[in-house]
Amino acid sequence: MVEKFLRSKLNTVIYGAVATTIVTTPMFNKDSLIIPKVAILFLVALYLIPDLFINLKTFRLNSISLSLVIVCGLITIQLLLAVLNTDSPVEQVVFGRTGRGLGVITLISLLIFLLASFMYAHLENLNKIINGLLVSGILISVYALLQYFGLDFFGWVSKTNGIVSFLGNPNFVSSFIAMSFVPTIIFFRKGKYHLIVQFIFGSILLYGLFIAESTQGYINLIISCGSYLLIYLAFSKKILFKICLVFALPILVLAIIGMLNKGPLAMYLYKVSVQSRGDFWRSAVNTIDANPVFGIGPDSFGDYFLKFRDEIAVSHPWAEYADSAHNYFLEYALNGGIALSLLYFSFLIFIFRALIIFFRNKEFDPRIASLYSSLAVYYAQSIISPMNIGLMVWGSVITGALIGLSVDKLDQPRILQDARKSLNNINLTKSGLLLIGLIVIYPYFNSDRQQLIAMNSGNGDLAIKSAKMYPESTVRYFTLSKALLDSGLNVQSLDLAKSAVSFNPNSAALWSLILINPNAAMSDRMAAKIEILKLDPLNKQVRDYLFSGN
Repeated sequence: MVEKFLRSKLNTVIYGAVATTIVTTPMFNKDSLIIPKVAILFLVALYLIPDLFINLKTFRLNSISLSLVIVCGLITIQLLLAVLNTDSPVEQVVFGRTGRGLGVITLISLLIFLLASFMYAHLENLNKIINGLLVSGILISVYALLQYFGLDFFGWVSKTNGIVSFLGNPNFVSSFIAMSFVPTIIFFRKGKYHLIVQFIFGSILLYGLFIAESTQGYINLIISCGSYLLIYLAFSKKILFKICLVFALPILVLAIIGMLNKGPLAMYLYKVSVQSRGDFWRSAVNTIDANPVFGIGPDSFGDYFLKFRDEIAVSHPWAEYADSAHNYFLEYALNGGIALSLLYFSFLIFIFRALIIFFRNKEFDPRIASLYSSLAVYYAQSIISPMNIGLMVWGSVITGALIGLSVDKLDQPRILQDARKSLNNINLTKSGLLLIGLIVIYPYFNSDRQQLIAMNSGNGDLAIKSAKMYPESTVRYFTLSKALLDSGLNVQSLDLAKSAVSFNPNSAALWSLILINPNAAMSDRMAAKIEILKLDPLNKQVRDYLFSGN
């Protein structure tokens, strides 16, 4: 009875994570890789809340559970304080920036997934998590293969090699494949023909990683396999473990300095994109230094990157604009201050503590080791990559599961019998929360859908209407106002640009649409130039910009 209960609850978590990872809506949305993921994640999290609330008293049963719920509570409070103290638009910090979707509802939903996984993942149902990773990884790889061979019937627009799968970027695709590789091999470790099955599924994943053409993917695959091997040796061959560790650490150091264009591995690992990340990181650090307590608000770095970038970043011929710090812990500090980043860092402490508990138990479990290999990839890519919902949901699920399993190893309870019985009375609450969730999410979905319809039909009136629909979006305002300007509809573009800067006066890109609009009054253009130089003080082109006409 208990196992059946836990299995059904964990199913909700895993199905939600798989759907969050792979669902896209290109027929209905412009931002079709992000909006459905935010919607599914949010709605499933709302569905899980009553279960967690009823079981809240069980978190007091042991120090690990209590500490975990306290950390999650403090993160939630810090995020809400950041929202109350930000200058960024409310819609942006709540729903996230277009193309990212990393607003408050996403970040809190991920915490709920973590806590639910902590409550319901046990050794008896651990295969469900591994199976979810396997299914997601295989589907991502298969879709990548279809794109590679020109069989994708959706016309994705990509600035990379076109291998976006369900995640939007070859780096994300390769990282997820690396995350799922070892769990997939472990899942099929038994059975009469297990070697053949392992070869088939492993080949699909490896070919998907190959066509993604991402160096990050190969490095993460090595990290994944190496992490699993080290954990195995730590349990069974301690001397060999120490020898491997001695060799692994120097190689890791060489890899890191190689990515920074130094050392013997530089020719293989260094890319201009890595140096660009240095520009992003320095701007992020400068932004955090100026806003250490509450940050600048969730998913708002795009409005501050230009203001805090340095002369080095401006001097590069490839100087890039960024709306992400390309480092999770810097991003957390941007979202809600240094305290928020430290709170998220504490999850690493939980994870390492759990690993020590597993070692003390002296019983090697390949499934647990495979999940640690996935988590190693997750944190490795988090150092140099933007946040991605498809990866983050599995980071949350695996983190919660491993912490929960460590409690089991200490023979401490995580859930009470009477709490399980009382769950029969909460269906009405769940239905109510889902209804509220749909009411919250529908405008987010619909405003983006109206933009897609407007752009496909060339309907200027609908484009203006969709841009001003709730929740307003900096990116949507810019895209549609620029499209109107490019079409010669200067008056309409100017009207939309003025609405845009009223919505988000912190965006230099929105002010630039007034600056370059020939129908704007000279006073408006001069004011726009002043605002842009406040937001992008090192922009020499704007400083030297000469007006023509009136």
